[in-house]
Amino acid sequence: MEPEGRTVARRAGSTRVARPRWAGRTAAWGVLDQILSASSNAGMTFVAANVLGARDFGVYALMFTAMTMLIGASRALTSEAYTVLMTNADLATRLSRQGQCLGASVAIGLVAAIIGGGVGIGVGVAGGVVFAVASIGVLAQDTQRYILVTEGRVRAAFANDLVWVTAQFGVLLPLIWWGEPTIGGLAACWGVGAAVAVGVGIWQLRVSPAIRGARKWFGDTKGYSAYYAAEFMAVAGSGYSIVYLVALVVGVEGAGAYRGAQAIFGPVTTLVGGLRMVALPSIVRMRTQGRSRVVRASVGFALLLLAASVVVTVMIWGLRGWLAPLLLGATASAAIPLIIPMGLGRAFSSASGGLAVGFRALGATKRSLFSRLVIAGLTLGAAVGGAMLGHAEGAAWGFALGSTVGTLVWAGMLKRQELSLDDRTALK
Repeated sequence: MEPEGRTVARRAGSTRVARPRWAGRTAAWGVLDQILSASSNAGMTFVAANVLGARDFGVYALMFTAMTMLIGASRALTSEAYTVLMTNADLATRLSRQGQCLGASVAIGLVAAIIGGGVGIGVGVAGGVVFAVASIGVLAQDTQRYILVTEGRVRAAFANDLVWVTAQFGVLLPLIWWGEPTIGGLAACWGVGAAVAVGVGIWQLRVSPAIRGARKWFGDTKGYSAYYAAEFMAVAGSGYSIVYLVALVVGVEGAGAYRGAQAIFGPVTTLVGGLRMVALPSIVRMRTQGRSRVVRASVGFALLLLAASVVVTVMIWGLRGWLAPLLLGATASAAIPLIIPMGLGRAFSSASGGLAVGFRALGATKRSLFSRLVIAGLTLGAAVGGAMLGHAEGAAWGFALGSTVGTLVWAGMLKRQELSLDDRTALK
């Protein structure tokens, strides 16, 4: 039986796969997969907040944040490079590169496990060691999920995440009911779920991680993955830096209000992440139709993300009276005035993410990184300047201004993109 979404040519030498274009049904599955993944992580956080003490939960939150950063860096080095370089490749090439890509993610996980485990032992936090070991399976499963989406098998990716969630909470519930939950115990549940999902993913892809091929993967993709990793660090660094700098300028309470307003827009992040995951391989396939086709598709996708984000912002504003107190408690009153500017900033950031897909599809790594660094600095400066003028609300309006100008910068750079689409944009 052929895998979902594939029609493989029978003649020797004609192994290209005809995969479905990005359409409403595919996008819907992508959003559902992203919602499932985000809900699982949020669920573990809520459980940790309720079963751990204040100090242990603080440690758990720090470790979880570190894991989130690690996943983002791994995606840049493996999953995104695979999607950009392999979407239009023939089947034999894709299969060989899948093993290398998965092996690279396992290698990253092993390095993280050694470093993280050493730190955990050094500071005397046993849970840190478990978190570090769990990262191996977590990174491998995330890479499998993105490969499945690139192959047009979005429902299979959703099924894989569903297996993870089922296994994770299947182990977690008895631990809570009969045991005494600890940081290490919760991390072990996360790791078990990931390990089971990795096993299922190997069956789905019929490809195992080729750890020995990791070095070749990093060497062949460094012209892409290194730039993607730098972009990720620029975005993540500027996002976290705003919160800390706001705290320095207006105090901890102002930073709490800003961070609370950010947290309210979690659904926007989930929606955008799900749509981008399925849009990238589809727009990469349009590369064979010419540069202008990719640019038009990226602009259209950016406008879609902008509109969807604005709709969610309006909904959040309309429900602010009970939603903000429910999610933020005592911080709600300070965060509510920030909803409109934060929503506008998120909306234009989402649009920028849509335009960035065009840079990915065109293989414009240097220009993409340059644009990202300029926009990160612009947004950071605008937010801090706004905080100096108008406290937390001023920081939110500064973020909105920086994001709006940043979107215009992305659009201008994409329109001027003149890269030729030659064989250098694909691995041999």
